[in-house]
Amino acid sequence: IFDDIADSFDYKNKYAIIEYIQELRKHRNVRTIILTHNFDFYRTISSRLSLNREHNVFLATKDPVTRVVKLKQGQFLYNLLLNWIKNPNNKRLLAMLPFVRNLIEYIQGENSVDYLLLTSCLHNIKREDPKLRITKTVLVDEVRVIYQTTLPTITNIESVWINGDQPWIDMLVTEARNVSEELDNGQLDEISLENKIVLAMTIRLIAEAFMEKKLLEHGAPPVSGNNRFGKLFDSFGSHNLGNESEYAILNRVSLMTPEQIHMNSFMYEPLVDMSIRSLKTLYMDVCKWNISL
Repeated sequence: IFDDIADSFDYKNKYAIIEYIQELRKHRNVRTIILTHNFDFYRTISSRLSLNREHNVFLATKDPVTRVVKLKQGQFLYNLLLNWIKNPNNKRLLAMLPFVRNLIEYIQGENSVDYLLLTSCLHNIKREDPKLRITKTVLVDEVRVIYQTTLPTITNIESVWINGDQPWIDMLVTEARNVSEELDNGQLDEISLENKIVLAMTIRLIAEAFMEKKLLEHGAPPVSGNNRFGKLFDSFGSHNLGNESEYAILNRVSLMTPEQIHMNSFMYEPLVDMSIRSLKTLYMDVCKWNISL
């Protein structure tokens, strides 16, 4: 049994470790069980050992109430974004936004019109900003056009996003509510990344809207530029606008959501290793603020 073997030794020797495990597997009387939290190691060893995903590669989840551990067929061994592009549904299209935004940043730069519009989807803009749009004014069709321009191979997006004249954020909020309810009803795949990303984006938007509301009521100046959440949090704290419970929740938002909001196709690990039930608990906590998006 190898327990987080890649983290127990110098990580640069991971290929030597994999070769050693491969040699062991050649012996008929040796059976190996490999446990890891390291997503890169998980993908690499599955590929190098030519493991059968159906019979030899699993992801584990644990019910926090019953403490029952369940093994599900391994996922995310190949290009996740490519799979979403070929097989889109509403959750996947919503969760794809940070990916598309990163691609635009690499190709066009962070001052491009498309990049700034998608940034307005990821951060709750309620007051005029020199560069960004009021979040509520960004429509589904506007985001769809950016997707199709950036990802010309994407299929069936028009048949999934049929209500193009509704605010994009309304669709996200509705889907986050669906994720929460499906988890409660036992109908949700706890492994699927799109569910986690949808929750995380909604959590961040609610938290920013909560701080923005308090700052506006206090008469504090608006924030702008990069690291919007951090600037809102700093201003919120400097004006002493929250109680102990609110600060604790906002700290959890700061710790748990950045990797989902600012992610690309190489940054799955924080998402895979984080329980969707932890995100669901945080989602329910911020929803108690009754903030309208």
